[in-house]
Amino acid sequence: MNRRQLAYVRVAALVMSCVVASLTICNLFTIATKSIAVDIPTEEDISWSIDPANKEILFRTAFGVSNQGTYDIPDIDIEAQLMKDDSTSLISFTKHDMTVLRGSNKTFDILISLDLDTISWFDWMSLMYQDTNLTLVLDIDASYMFGLVDFTVDEEIAFPWTPPIANISESDIIQQGMNGVLSVLDIVQSGTPPTLSEIVSLLSLPQISYESDNGFVFSVQITNHSETVKNITCHLVTPFVLIDGGFDCTLSLLVGLEQGVPVFSIEEVDVQYVN
Repeated sequence: MNRRQLAYVRVAALVMSCVVASLTICNLFTIATKSIAVDIPTEEDISWSIDPANKEILFRTAFGVSNQGTYDIPDIDIEAQLMKDDSTSLISFTKHDMTVLRGSNKTFDILISLDLDTISWFDWMSLMYQDTNLTLVLDIDASYMFGLVDFTVDEEIAFPWTPPIANISESDIIQQGMNGVLSVLDIVQSGTPPTLSEIVSLLSLPQISYESDNGFVFSVQITNHSETVKNITCHLVTPFVLIDGGFDCTLSLLVGLEQGVPVFSIEEVDVQYVN
């Protein structure tokens, strides 16, 4: 290649670079002026329901994309996680290759199915019986102008969670017993040894034997394991709504003091579905 040909190649490359740069700048300007915008859901846009037949909690929301730019927006990917307030991931959701045509607006539905068979017993109990906070973590990625421009939207949407099983009984004794079971969950999930006050609180649980007309069963039996250690056995049956059967769990633990040192040991956890 002689010098003149090389000069032509350099000029052509320079012209192409200028064209690409100008197009990129113009389309970045398009994004900056919100001709392309992503509408992220808020706390009020998140709803949920229970599917008793499939033993699922269904979370619903949506996000929108407005594309008033020059090109289509292909390859929109979304990743979502539903988190508990202790940063425990309950479920992940992914959807790929969504497209918004130029000059159009489009809404994408997000349906996250939480299978109650697959989450841990501790997560199940806290979702069914405890007020908590949930967070929907969204990561939306898309490319524009044939992949020359990429944009990402990261958002965390926190919303309060009120358990679907509430007001089990107006009895103070039943409420005290359920609070005792939930305090056990908190101790186990924290991973730290219980304090002396927590041990004393558990030892003060009353003996309970309760069954409601709809099949809800809750009992607390306390026996002596030694002079200073008690064996506490909790039995819980929660009936399903609209279908036969229920969720049956038994929790047995040792609680007390040995030589002034708190004792807390889970001896048995049995979880099953019953007809």
